[in-house]
Amino acid sequence: MYNLIILLINTDCKVHNKLMSNRKNKEGFVGVLVLILVVIIGIIVFFYLKQTLFKPTPISSPAPIKVSSPPSPTPVSVSPQPELPYTGKPVIYFYPTKPTDITVHLDYNGTITDTYPRINKLTNNWKVQAFPDGTIINIDDNKEYNYIFWEGKLAPNQFIDTSHGFIVAGDETQDFLQNKLKYLGLTPKEYNEFIVYWMPKMQHNKYNYIKFLYDEYTKNAKLTITPEPDSILRVFMVYKALDEKIEVEPQVLTTFERKGFSVIEWGGSEISGGFEKYE
Repeated sequence: MYNLIILLINTDCKVHNKLMSNRKNKEGFVGVLVLILVVIIGIIVFFYLKQTLFKPTPISSPAPIKVSSPPSPTPVSVSPQPELPYTGKPVIYFYPTKPTDITVHLDYNGTITDTYPRINKLTNNWKVQAFPDGTIINIDDNKEYNYIFWEGKLAPNQFIDTSHGFIVAGDETQDFLQNKLKYLGLTPKEYNEFIVYWMPKMQHNKYNYIKFLYDEYTKNAKLTITPEPDSILRVFMVYKALDEKIEVEPQVLTTFERKGFSVIEWGGSEISGGFEKYE
């Protein structure tokens, strides 16, 4: 009995120990599972937090600093060389020694804007009958005129050499023109008509630069007159209003002598652009 009791006790102990061992093993296994689960959850939480709370703010490249260019300097206005922009009121007088049929052809470097009497636009010709007293009959309309009048706008870049000329006070314009035009060869009738047209444009200026052109004008307005005159005078004045008196070399003028069949022309223009003295 004793041995049986001892055997039962031992058996019970073994069973108990085995149960305890199994329980411990089961608890250890569960613990391992829990630990693994905790680790997994921790890893998930770590990566989640890393992607949200601990996500590093990307360092963006610094915005380029815009350095504004310094403002371009305002260009200094440089006066262009004085230019002849138009041909103002040339008038042509004819003084044949006897009544003469005359053809006048104008070869103009630009656009003819006005004529009186009308020019033939196909040929750029006038056909007139001229008389010794200066009157003319225009063949196209059979009407009487004192002269042929025309005006035009020159082609660009017709520059003027202003190193020579005259500086005249505005209120002295009349006397100056009377003296110089008479010296050049115009009659009182001719230069009075010139002055009446140009003086109102000039006399109220403080000063005027004045020059009489020769080749600078005639090369741009070529006249072919048939029959050819014995003498021809073409007076073309340019001027520029000035606010102050300047020094220029006086222009040397030549006088004109009428011979036989004479043709006289006068006209003018205001110089455009700036004014400089060109040596």
